[in-house]
Amino acid sequence: MSRGTIQAVRPSPEGRPTGLRAWRGALLAAAACGALIALSMVHWWQAIETFLDTSAYNFSAYDFRSFYAAGRLVAEGRAHDLYTHGTIAATGRAGGEPYFNPPLFALFWVPFSLVPFDVAYRMWTSITLCLLAVNCWLLWRIAAPVGRPWRAVLVAAFVMWAPVSHGFVLGQYSLLLSASWGGAYLLMRGGRDRLAGIALTPLLLKPEMLVPLALFLLWKRQRGVLATLLPATVAGIAISIAIVGPVGAIDYPFYLIRESQFQRVDAMFGWTGVIAWAFGASLH
Repeated sequence: MSRGTIQAVRPSPEGRPTGLRAWRGALLAAAACGALIALSMVHWWQAIETFLDTSAYNFSAYDFRSFYAAGRLVAEGRAHDLYTHGTIAATGRAGGEPYFNPPLFALFWVPFSLVPFDVAYRMWTSITLCLLAVNCWLLWRIAAPVGRPWRAVLVAAFVMWAPVSHGFVLGQYSLLLSASWGGAYLLMRGGRDRLAGIALTPLLLKPEMLVPLALFLLWKRQRGVLATLLPATVAGIAISIAIVGPVGAIDYPFYLIRESQFQRVDAMFGWTGVIAWAFGASLH
């Protein structure tokens, strides 16, 4: 096990409540779960309606439209147009955001672009439901020091959290990133550092998350994690350059700056927002 490996924290049997206190805690936890479910039903109802009809709301499948269009461009051999203003809106369903992710991610959406849009969205939603189940399992494992009733509350709170259900409506991939974080944490806690590095590879889709994490792992001398994460990063960069070409790869950050003139990307959370906030204002 490498230096700085995260150690598991196990609850002591003596510290667990028994008898009436345990029942009281379970009842409070059940009440909390019920309240969370009641408060979030509106958001989940929107997700269900969008699954049945992708035109149910103006923002239905909003992010997925961009992913679908990006996959179609790559499938048609037009990857060089991924970062051309207006191309994404003209390719897929109109109304989606421009494509802001790295070129590598567009390759992932190619199989989805080969089927009709509504079918592709339902395919992705089904995968996202599986990712939600994985996240719940990871959270249950991570919260092992907490008693079972309150662990159930944590899982229910996660499922009923508005950004989760709204992510289904928009067709986002946030649950893939959270599963990456949670899975890597558990693997590192168990001393399986190389597998943890592999688990972190989805963060290549969000470099603003990966860069500070890689620096932290380097500082903590987590060589096992970096031994698999760094080669995967190099491979991801090479594939991205192969998709859009060297000129397209170099132009990617400048594309983000240019798009800040047309979109409120400076208000977005992520790499896109950082670049647009820092450099976009000078271009207005």
